[in-house]
Amino acid sequence: MFKKLQTVVCALLVLLLCFGLAACDNNTDPKPQTTEYTVTFDANGGTLTGNATIKVESGKTITAAPTAAKENCDFEAWYTLADGGDKIALDTYKVEKDVTLFAHYTPKSTGPVGPDDSFDPDSVDLAGYSVDPTTANLKTKTLINAKNERVGYRLEAENATITGTPSSENQQGTGYVEAVETASGGKSIGYLGTAGNTVKFSFESDTAGVAKIVLRATSNNTKMDMETCAMWVEDQKVSEKDFTVAFNGAPVKFEEATLRGAGKDKPMTWNLYWDPVSFGKLDVKKGLNEVVITVVAQTVPNMDCLDIITSRTVTAVADPTANPYKKDVDVKLVVGGYEGGPAIEKAILHFAENIPASAVKDANPFSVSLGARLGGSGDKVYLCDKDGVKLADSAASSAYVAIEYAVSYANWSFAGNLSPFTYNQTTAKNTWKDFSTANLSISNLKIGDATYTEFGGKVTVTKEVPCLKDWNLNGTFTDNIQWGTPAAARKIDLKYGAYEPAELKNDGGKNALIVWLHGGGEGGTDPSIAVLGNQVTGLSNDTVQKYFKSGSLKGAYVLAPQSPTQWMDIGDGKQASSPENSVYTESLFKLIKKYAEEVNTDVDLNRIYVGGCSNGGWMTLELLADHGEYFAAAYPVSACYDSKLLTSDMINKLKDIPIWFTHSKNDGTLPIAKNNGGWPATFGELLNQNTNEVYLKLLAAGATNVYFSLFENVTVGQTSYDGHWSWIYTFRDECKFVQKHTADTKLTDLKTDSKETVSLTSGGEAVTMWAWIAAQAKSAA
Repeated sequence: MFKKLQTVVCALLVLLLCFGLAACDNNTDPKPQTTEYTVTFDANGGTLTGNATIKVESGKTITAAPTAAKENCDFEAWYTLADGGDKIALDTYKVEKDVTLFAHYTPKSTGPVGPDDSFDPDSVDLAGYSVDPTTANLKTKTLINAKNERVGYRLEAENATITGTPSSENQQGTGYVEAVETASGGKSIGYLGTAGNTVKFSFESDTAGVAKIVLRATSNNTKMDMETCAMWVEDQKVSEKDFTVAFNGAPVKFEEATLRGAGKDKPMTWNLYWDPVSFGKLDVKKGLNEVVITVVAQTVPNMDCLDIITSRTVTAVADPTANPYKKDVDVKLVVGGYEGGPAIEKAILHFAENIPASAVKDANPFSVSLGARLGGSGDKVYLCDKDGVKLADSAASSAYVAIEYAVSYANWSFAGNLSPFTYNQTTAKNTWKDFSTANLSISNLKIGDATYTEFGGKVTVTKEVPCLKDWNLNGTFTDNIQWGTPAAARKIDLKYGAYEPAELKNDGGKNALIVWLHGGGEGGTDPSIAVLGNQVTGLSNDTVQKYFKSGSLKGAYVLAPQSPTQWMDIGDGKQASSPENSVYTESLFKLIKKYAEEVNTDVDLNRIYVGGCSNGGWMTLELLADHGEYFAAAYPVSACYDSKLLTSDMINKLKDIPIWFTHSKNDGTLPIAKNNGGWPATFGELLNQNTNEVYLKLLAAGATNVYFSLFENVTVGQTSYDGHWSWIYTFRDECKFVQKHTADTKLTDLKTDSKETVSLTSGGEAVTMWAWIAAQAKSAA
């Protein structure tokens, strides 16, 4: 009995000991911590049923995803990007971080899906179909007819595979894709004119069948009038003399097609129409199919997209060898001021990881496009800091890479597509390009063991304009006037920019004010256009400012008013050829007066100087005729004035005002010499008009403090600019030599090779225009 009891007690002790040990284990060993991540589901244009966000433990799979749906589409799968990205299998994907997944869809077939003999591609009107809007953001777009029936698919040219080198006409470097307005809403391929270049469209078909394959392209038949410099695009016939076509390796014969140009009545207008070039009905095989276009001549047109008219189900296929770099990149475009206007001089790329020095040592794997590729063969690429300053050669890596562009001027703008402005031929205005349309391309980027062949992330683009430092571009002025016959109330709103460095306001004295009036292309409601369009920032540089520094004074203020239209606007919003007055004259004067007397009380009212170019040169003379007593001196550039309005009364108002004129003999816009024609145009004897006439009449009326810098042409180094642009010499402080300036001066006395100069004192040193301007004052400064 005792042994049994002892056995029971021992057993109980063992059990208690075990439970006790277990209890001790539970008390001394806490549960391991678990990390939860947030998974966000984006319907990507559709709708969700279920929770849009869920919590998932680290390392676990997703088990509670919502249902995504989209009208006229079938849900395909969840992806890491809204367009493209990696496909996610929820049952195997392990969550290791916060993540957003995007629903992708495939369009439902709304049209014929039967055998080929039930659908004839030739029955489809090539002008009678459009893209199903529910597929507009997909790489494979669905084409529908007026009855909303599916008739085929569209493949964008921007997603095609391109090989070769750009056309010799291309100053944009190695890029082909252009962000222009296209029929398909995507981008086009241009600059393909080098023989042997190829464009390959790849797609898969669910079954074998028949398809009509159609290329959408536009005319490149550019014409130019050598006398007027007008450019336009005419119709172009394209055939196998321009490019050849192969489908699945077999050559394809196609009929000659006519591509429309915008026509002479729409100058400087490219890519207006995207017309069909049919390759006919072709046998499509199940699986992969390829259309290869090979360039034969430089006349090859720009290409928009490939349309596949078929009852089969077609899907675009990406380049199977591509390895996209999928991390986001921030790009800052740095804009500088130059003789030809503003130019993009540098791109600063900010990556989410360090880029090794070896990646940019021997080649540039990056390119930025803004409408077309920026830069060219002269680009320099290097590791830099966040401000774009080059790092030492010993730097191993950096999260910042700079592309430094070689800024040079071509025929009408900067080479390499470096102008951040676009000129609208219809409105005759400059505007900023849309920086949100900029793209980043990557080619052969090597990081570690990976080589990336394209960019697959998101790019965010901003701009920086260092030369606008100390410029206030938010100035506004409103005036109410009576205008017209009969007179009616009219409101005038003017914007302006002003150079107002703090050091001037604190230098202990009042400072001079330089007023600049822009040309015809810089009107609008954005003063940065008026300031950058004619390199007005040159007036805020020490090249000019040095003449206004004396004693404690640190320089001069600069005021740049902006006309909503043109200064030569008589009230109808248009450019008048020879106006007697302007709807803006009095309001402009009030703006200048208010700025100098109320807005900026540090202005020396005895030293206000007014000038401008072209339209602004005309307005300068207008202000002098009406309010000449307010200004200490004037500097009209490339100015015009109608002979019949140069009355003796007006000349008498101007003759006692210090004025320094500037003009170039080869100015074809506001001519002062006979145009002999040719390309480039040559100019002969001087004409008694515009600046020539005003200058001679002032001298004849007794003006003694009036000068004229007459140039043969407009050149800076090896670069020749439009002859109208003589304001370049003004901003570069190169107006030194002047014309004869006595009362008996005649037209035949005016010579572009004159070496006569101006001195501030008798027998003194010769001075430039800006040194002379700075010395002028209504009374002792």
